[in-house]
Amino acid sequence: MTINITQKRYMALSDEEKESIRLQLLEELTTEHEQREERAQRKRDRRQLGTIRQETFRNQEIKQLQSNVRKQFYEHNGYRLEKDPTGRDMWLSPAEQENRKRRVQGRNKKKHKDKDAMIRRETMILYVVVMALAILVGLFISR
Repeated sequence: MTINITQKRYMALSDEEKESIRLQLLEELTTEHEQREERAQRKRDRRQLGTIRQETFRNQEIKQLQSNVRKQFYEHNGYRLEKDPTGRDMWLSPAEQENRKRRVQGRNKKKHKDKDAMIRRETMILYVVVMALAILVGLFISR
């Protein structure tokens, strides 16, 4: 009986098992091959990075030149640099500056009118409260 048990434990691999193991190993080797190829490609890309850095430097120089020319043009034509509500820089032409100035002045006038009306209201309420207190004190003293 012990012979049968040991024979069952140490049986040779069947053809299906061999094929399954072979396919699994091929998959592992394929993924390893792909990873190696990717690594090699990244190394090649790093070597080419030198030329990419040169192109990036050139693009930066172009952007800097464009920025300087734009700034000189705007300053020469009376533009003014301001921040928009989102915090970005924007150049306003003289006409846009005038429009903005009118809008702000209109808002300030409205605020000033509202402030004056509120002050008048508050003073009226204060006088009414003082008069009511005076009447109450007068009634209290007369008793």
